[in-house]
Amino acid sequence: MEKEVIELLKEIQEDLKDPFNPYPLEDRMLRLLEVLKTLPGEDLSQMLPIFEEIRKNIEENYRIALGWLEELTRFMEKRGLDLRA
Repeated sequence: MEKEVIELLKEIQEDLKDPFNPYPLEDRMLRLLEVLKTLPGEDLSQMLPIFEEIRKNIEENYRIALGWLEELTRFMEKRGLDLRA
């Protein structure tokens, strides 16, 4: 794997530790997508487990950062309250 990809993956793993600040993660993921376009297929297939771990971390961050909002919405709707009012 290219050095740039390894460095980006390390930075992404660090960014995933903060579910309340997704902007650096977004920037690095976009950079990673650009770099991945240039990699041979065998390198990409080696990275599949890493991408699966990143996906799991992103899902967990979503639950941490936004899950409470979904729960609040359901709670309010059950009581006939409208958050948009």
